[in-house]
Amino acid sequence: MELNHELVRDFLLLIEKSTNMQGPSEQEFINVALSHKADTQLAGYTLDKLFEAGFIEHKPLISNTRYAFLESGNLTYNGHSYLDNIRDNTIWKNTKSKISSTVGSASLEIISKVASELIARSLGLN
Repeated sequence: MELNHELVRDFLLLIEKSTNMQGPSEQEFINVALSHKADTQLAGYTLDKLFEAGFIEHKPLISNTRYAFLESGNLTYNGHSYLDNIRDNTIWKNTKSKISSTVGSASLEIISKVASELIARSLGLN
C-alpha cells in the first residue's frame, strides 16, 4: 500500500482535536478516510505507519490479515512535532509543491524538514 500524506495529516489533526483520552472513534477515522476515497484497510495501514513512526500511542488491531479495529490513542511528542511543522495550510501547500516539483515524493522525515525550513524562512531565521 502507498502512504497517503494527505490522510496522514488529516488523521493527525483529527487525533489532536479529539477530547477522548483513547483518541477518535473508529467511525471518525473511517469518515476521514472516506473523504479521501480511502477504504478501511488504507485507514488501518496509515494508522499502523503512524504508530511505527512513533506519532501515535496505539497500534490498530489486525485480525486474519485485515484491520479489525482502528484506534490511535493520543499523539506522542513526535506526532505533535510533525503536526506542528505541517499544520498551517500555506506551509503544507508549499511543502507539497516544493517536494512534487523536485523529487516527486518524500518520507515523513523529509516532509517535516522541508516544512521546518519553510517555517524558519518565514520567521526570518534563514
